[in-house]
Order: sequence, then structure tokens, then C-alpha cells
Amino acid sequence: SILPSEQHQPAMPQRSAHFILAATLSLTVAPIESTALPAHTDISASDSDVVEVRADSNVSGKPAQISLTKLPAAGGGHNFGFLARISNGHPHFQSLPPYGGHPCGVRAKTSVTAAHAGCSLAVNGGPFNMANGECMGVLVHDSKVLRTATSGGGTVFGKTADGHWLMGNYDPASSKLDVPEALSGFQWLVKNGSTTPTAGGEVAPRTAIGVDAEGRLVLLVVDGCEKCASGDQGLTLYGTAQLLRQHGVVFAVNLDGGGSSSLVANGTVVNRPTCLDTWEPVCERTVTTVVCLE
Repeated sequence: SILPSEQHQPAMPQRSAHFILAATLSLTVAPIESTALPAHTDISASDSDVVEVRADSNVSGKPAQISLTKLPAAGGGHNFGFLARISNGHPHFQSLPPYGGHPCGVRAKTSVTAAHAGCSLAVNGGPFNMANGECMGVLVHDSKVLRTATSGGGTVFGKTADGHWLMGNYDPASSKLDVPEALSGFQWLVKNGSTTPTAGGEVAPRTAIGVDAEGRLVLLVVDGCEKCASGDQGLTLYGTAQLLRQHGVVFAVNLDGGGSSSLVANGTVVNRPTCLDTWEPVCERTVTTVVCLE
């Protein structure tokens, strides 16, 4: 197993990805140092606001290798963080609409969408309308444009058909890039190895996606409680970016956080989601888009 669940989950079949539970890491780490950018980092010739980073590997017949690390006190106090570093993640990366909603309009728990899609690892995705479940920003799945950037959403994360990770102001309506999977997050957290948010701001649970200097995919979920009056509530955007940089991430995008933050590994909810923005009960929020690793 990966980690014990915070709540009972039905048994799920083992997926094809190979998991390694890395040793827990203390957050009393050395000061942040500048990190070299991947050797193949390009500004797209056809989309000047889009960054393309060549993935570490793109072998469709080889499973993704996922190293999942538990980060004590990442969100303060007893709030853990969970950082997944994925080798050969590119061919297995999907940006999913919610189970039962195509393209959107309904909401489903991350674990439900992950189970029906056969995800080895999944996190909640981008922002959505809490009232009607409408996806916000871009959503591309299986080379089908399910939503363009008509309203809402921000920086996009996805992949190109030629083996690159894609990040930035991507618009499928005007882009010439071949992008089979993409979804909108909120804003940049780390760009060109530098922290983009300023210090301060709201503290909340966080979900983020990015790549390291070797072109490996990185996912981060940090626990907390956004609306709770007491206790450690999570991280600011600045703190999230700093944590990612401590772990070698050179590009990263902020996904939906707060009570939406969920991480599911082999069918088990690994983190401690706060769907009602209260410490109890421990529960997943229904969301729209989901980041999936087959």
C-alpha cells in the first residue's frame, strides 16, 4: 500500500504504475538555491505565452514510475504535504472531466472520477463554478476540446503530442500546437525557477502541478483548513511556491485548493480533505476536472 487512508475506501485493483514510498522528509531543509532549467525549455514559436518543456521520457509501453513522499508539517502543525514525482508520466497524463459529466456541468469526487478512469494517481484539477459545476477555463481531453477559455481559469498545464509539457496562456481556439490533454489552473507559482507570488496572502490547503529540472512531472497536495478560525490552515501561494522549489520544481501552476484539495493513490484518498472547510468531518469535495496518471 502507499499510505493508510484517513477514511474507509473500497478496495481497488492495483494499477499499472509503479509506486515507491520515499522516505519522509523534514522541512528543515537547506536554503533555497537557484535551480537549473531543463535542457529543453522553449518558448513556443506559435504561442509566445506558452512554455514547452521536454518530458523526461515518453514511452507509451512503459508504466509511469511514481515516487510519493509524505512531507510532515508542510501545512503547519499536523497538516501533511504529499509530493509525487513521476518518471515517464507524459504518456499516462490525462486531464479528465468529472465522471458523469461530459464535458462538465456536474461534479464528482476526485476518487470517483479516478476509479472510473483507472487512474493510479489523481489529484483535483482546476477551478469551477460552485453553484452549477461548470468548468472554468480550458479543458482538453483525448484531443477533444471540451472547453475553451471563454471565462474563468488562468494558467494552463497540459502536454503536447510530441513529448513536451505545456504551461502558460494556451488557447486551443487559436493555437497551432497539437495538445491532447490540458486544463486550466489559476496562476503561476514557479516560472523559470523563480517564485512568482508575493509573500503573504490567504492560507489554505493547496494543490499544484509542475515539472522539475529533469522534465519529470510533479504533483503536490498540502493539507489545511481554509475557513477554520483556529489551527494551522495550510500554505500561502508564496509558501507553496517555496516548498516546490525546495524540491527542485522549476515550473509550477496553482490548481484549485481549499476544500477541493484531494490526492488519490491506487483508489485510496491519501490526504485529509476538508470539503466543508471545517476540520470535521474529513470528506472529499465534489469537483469538476481531475489530473490523472493511468
